[in-house]
Amino acid sequence: MIIKKNKFKKIREIIFSVRQYITIITLLICIIFFLKNFDFSQSVKILNFSNTFKLFIIFSLFLFFESMLFQKILSPFIKISIYLSYSLTVVSYFLNLILPFSGIGFRYLFLKSNYDFSLKNMFLITSFFYIINFTNLFIILTIIYLFFLENIFLYDYKNLIFYILISLFVLVTSGITISVNKFKILNIFKKYTILNLLFISLLMYSLFAVFIFFVINTIRPEFNNVLISTLITVFVDLALVIQILPFGIGSIELIFYNLLSKINFSQSEILGVISLFRIIIHSLTLILGAILFYKYFKLSLKKFK
Repeated sequence: MIIKKNKFKKIREIIFSVRQYITIITLLICIIFFLKNFDFSQSVKILNFSNTFKLFIIFSLFLFFESMLFQKILSPFIKISIYLSYSLTVVSYFLNLILPFSGIGFRYLFLKSNYDFSLKNMFLITSFFYIINFTNLFIILTIIYLFFLENIFLYDYKNLIFYILISLFVLVTSGITISVNKFKILNIFKKYTILNLLFISLLMYSLFAVFIFFVINTIRPEFNNVLISTLITVFVDLALVIQILPFGIGSIELIFYNLLSKINFSQSEILGVISLFRIIIHSLTLILGAILFYKYFKLSLKKFK
């Protein structure tokens, strides 16, 4: 038994080390490509305080609705304030910059130590959180697939969207089946509550889509392709869920590059979009997340209720 534990620990350490090296190599490739192709002076001319402030506000609202969704899903088990939920969400984003899925681990450890929250219940609410979000992603992609796929810019993604839809359908239906039959989810959440959760999730994704639209629009003011920005939103969110490297390094860059190059964005413009996207998200979650993370080890939970 001890030998098996040691083997598991060694494998985990190897995976962590390999992931670190891959992250560093990917970052170096991105930085080199960035330095060779990005016209910094031109992009700075486009940026101004009002544009940057607007993006910070939109992303903060996105985090607020994600926090509200987490709070509502958690409410049958634990009642926490929206401020605490928002703080946990920001800290989760901050930790995910360092190591994928470490944010979920922090939420569990925090709730366990302060509320004696069980691992089973954490698994349940996390699964249900993803089921709600994947349901909305499925609805959004289905609408795009059925009504907008003839768009010249989206037709090349027909097969990819189809396979993603099949995957989401399998995940959502199997998740719902397990939740209803094994965890008796309908005894925990009433039907109107589930509809409310779906609505909050939809607002959350709408804000993320608006955020991405204005990030692109800031770099190229004449940009008005809502379909492209919506598809980028879906792909980026899936990349963040599946993330192999911290915060989707590499995969998110490929998504922006692939889709924006279809509508004749230059390499410099695409790099400007990616840079602005990451600067807004990482600066907010890094600064605020680090402060809140420190607070949770210094202050009593009572001060956050």
